[in-house]
Amino acid sequence: MMNSLIDLVKQLLSFSWINDINMIIDTLTPATKIVSTLVLILLALSKKIYKFLCWSFRKKPADSLYQALSTYSIASWAEVIYQIKCYRPLRFTRDGKSIRQIIRRILKCSGNKQTSTSNIFIVGDAACGKTTTMRYLYCKLYGKRQCVYFQMQSITCMEDLNQCLKRQKIRNDLSSKDPVVAFFDGLDEACAFFQSVNANSIEEAFISLFGHGKKTKVHELFLQYDLDLVCSIAALRPEFLEHSINSLNDTKNKNCYTYVYEICPLRNRDAIRIFKSLNVLKRLDSKLEKKERRHQERCPSIFIRWRYVYLFRKILKDNPKGLFHYPMYIRYAYSFLREYLRKKKKGEKLYINDDFLFSFKILLDAIVKWEFHVYYDKSSAINDGENDSFESAYDWEKMMKPLKCCAQEIAVEVSKQANRSLSRGKVKEIIQKKFPEKEALAVAHVFMNSSEDGASFSFCHNVFYEYFFAEYLFEKGTYDIRKQFLSEKDKIEINVRKMYYYLLCQEKIQERDSKSVSEKISASLYIEGIKVLSPNNYLELENQTQLEVREYPELTIVEIFEYLPWISNFKYHGYFLSREYLENAMSLGHVNMMRTKWELLEYAFGIISRERIIELKISDLAIKDLNNLKEFTNLKRLYACYNNEKSESIISILDELECFEMDWIVIRSITGLLCEEIYNRISRGKLHLDKIYVETPDYSQSHLKMWQLNQLMHNSEIDSRFCLLCRSDSDIAKDLFLKQKLDYSLLLAVFELETDENGILGLTSKNSEATIWNALNLARCSQIQNGNDDHAYQVLKLISKHIELHKPVCSECVFIRFGLAYGKILLHYAEYSTAKMWLLNSYELGANCMTCVSLEDRVGYGLDIYEAWIYSGETGIDCFERELEDKMKMLDSGDETDALYFRFFELKKHMHIHEVNDMDPKKYEKSYMDEG
Repeated sequence: MMNSLIDLVKQLLSFSWINDINMIIDTLTPATKIVSTLVLILLALSKKIYKFLCWSFRKKPADSLYQALSTYSIASWAEVIYQIKCYRPLRFTRDGKSIRQIIRRILKCSGNKQTSTSNIFIVGDAACGKTTTMRYLYCKLYGKRQCVYFQMQSITCMEDLNQCLKRQKIRNDLSSKDPVVAFFDGLDEACAFFQSVNANSIEEAFISLFGHGKKTKVHELFLQYDLDLVCSIAALRPEFLEHSINSLNDTKNKNCYTYVYEICPLRNRDAIRIFKSLNVLKRLDSKLEKKERRHQERCPSIFIRWRYVYLFRKILKDNPKGLFHYPMYIRYAYSFLREYLRKKKKGEKLYINDDFLFSFKILLDAIVKWEFHVYYDKSSAINDGENDSFESAYDWEKMMKPLKCCAQEIAVEVSKQANRSLSRGKVKEIIQKKFPEKEALAVAHVFMNSSEDGASFSFCHNVFYEYFFAEYLFEKGTYDIRKQFLSEKDKIEINVRKMYYYLLCQEKIQERDSKSVSEKISASLYIEGIKVLSPNNYLELENQTQLEVREYPELTIVEIFEYLPWISNFKYHGYFLSREYLENAMSLGHVNMMRTKWELLEYAFGIISRERIIELKISDLAIKDLNNLKEFTNLKRLYACYNNEKSESIISILDELECFEMDWIVIRSITGLLCEEIYNRISRGKLHLDKIYVETPDYSQSHLKMWQLNQLMHNSEIDSRFCLLCRSDSDIAKDLFLKQKLDYSLLLAVFELETDENGILGLTSKNSEATIWNALNLARCSQIQNGNDDHAYQVLKLISKHIELHKPVCSECVFIRFGLAYGKILLHYAEYSTAKMWLLNSYELGANCMTCVSLEDRVGYGLDIYEAWIYSGETGIDCFERELEDKMKMLDSGDETDALYFRFFELKKHMHIHEVNDMDPKKYEKSYMDEG
């Protein structure tokens, strides 16, 4: 027996000096042998215990992974272990590969002496398990290959990547001899990182980093630490690249191989298996200290678990494309089912279907409610069973609404940041607006994660950012905001747009509506082969810039345009409505039907809702349903110009307008009969119009009638006014002035209407040449027909102020004519300095351009200047006097010439009275004539 014990000890011991011990034992006495044998047994056991302890305290793959994640995530140790054990996806679409086959592929690609590199891309929808697959692969490869793990959402540049690699090389004790496998998780969310590489194209940056073998910046970074990167594994969404995941295979290089694996949605039995495995998370979580436990309510108790498994199985069976075919959401399935049962018990009408958003909103309530317990109440104590109630120091129902408002506002701010995170101070500022008395950061942790140092916050999963931002666009976004993000694809991720379209498919404009927004949009458009638009249909329609609208749409075109601002043209009832037209309709409530040849006001309702129409143009349209005008409850402005002043249409329009308080109406009148009809209605209190703008030909009887009616309304203290819609034609006004066609009353009416500052013309308009010609004609007519210099003076003085202040865009001819006429009448009122300024300016301007004016007239204007100069007492007249004498010498003899000479000598006599006191002016006249 002693010998057998010694043999056993020999087998247990493996020290190099075992032969020496054997020789010593053989020489000992039996008693000593027994003692020695016991000592050797203890030594052998200690060695085994030592090995066991080394194995127990070795650095496990999960520990290494948790250290790599701890900088960027608040995921607990229990969550990481649970994901690796229970969350791994089982199927991939590419050639039916399994997770084990992918591991073998990675091992093959990352062996020693590799001269090429390999890229393995794990792609799939949001929450399908890409991150979990990456973590699982990391742990499985950790002991076989040197591995590094990068959480790319928080890496914004190559320097961040450098620091992260430096930390992991030290922690994992990476050897410079063996090849390295690098994991890039969340690569599709690292927008800032790609923009730092190539600001113009994310796709080009992606290819430059992973598509050129060992000639990339990433490989150069690894070489700085004497590491050989032979295999890159990245997780991203299928729509990350512009075209498709197939284009990843186009990045082939002779020294770079690419493999793409797309994760399949879970089968029902796999989803149920994961749901049942939630007790593993609960068990792992129970090993932590009590204050760190977060997952004790993830799984129902063993006594009621069968009930929830049955309900969960039924939901999966009825909804083959439902939410819970994605692993991330199954973690919250119990909370979802509890919330669903609670709502059902309260009597709310619920139906679970394949609608992602419907399920997600219930799930969101469950998640936020659970996270609220963990972070706000510092506990996870929720009672099991259907009759559980949510009781907290803070009322849940009152919390949810402001919480979502905070989340939406934070999502908007996050969208402006390249790294999709927000500073601690900004998060606190936003939350304290809604929760002034509560701990802001505790509320933030309900739906956000903080960095290791707590300096920045990001959404705990990108799908929450996408939902809250899409919800903001749908509920609070104005047209301009939606246009900014939805009409330009580069401004916003495709998943945010898709989530926005989910909201369109689920939400209603008003609670009493029986149809969703999308159902109404679908019923308003002609779209071949589609009865009701789905989110994917909207993504396909984004490439179309024009849509055709049904004759009587359920949603107005403006409403559709507000929800889908990327559409640039609508075809409606044979007429094309542009983006500019619709934006005008939205901002001003302005609908123009004038060029459409439409016969119903109902078509205007198809463009924009009745209550939003403020201004309507229906001129010349033979509208059949004018009685619908009463439905334009906020109508303030109307264009209704009809050639026939007595047409039934215009009379019907006036009848319908009796119930409105209108700003103005635009009409067409030649004889003034329609103006008189409107005046009669206003005076009887049947019409309420501030202004009536009239379109009428130049110098028509309507001008005279409008002016007379304005005087009547002024005398009757009626506030309404007739105003001209357009000014007289300047060529016609000039022609009337030159031909001296005089009609004082009509000219006065035209002038008064055109200079009315309460209308849309007035003298402040720069294009007022016709009004200046009318003023000249009126002043001359007032002097000749009525001998009224005072009225002429007032008319021209009014125009002079306008010319000095506003410098209207007019021809030089009218300026010259006005200056000469106004200067001449100023002489009559002894305003010599002002007269000289106007006359001299016009005389100098007209030296070369007044070819139509006779020499006698120019000399006459010169004498007017001479007179103003003399009587103003200003000096420097000698040069002008000699110029005037030279022009007078060029005159032909005659009575008119004699009169000009006589006036000249009279003025000269006044200036040189001491020289000509005893001289006969005729004598001077004869001497000048002889010299000529």
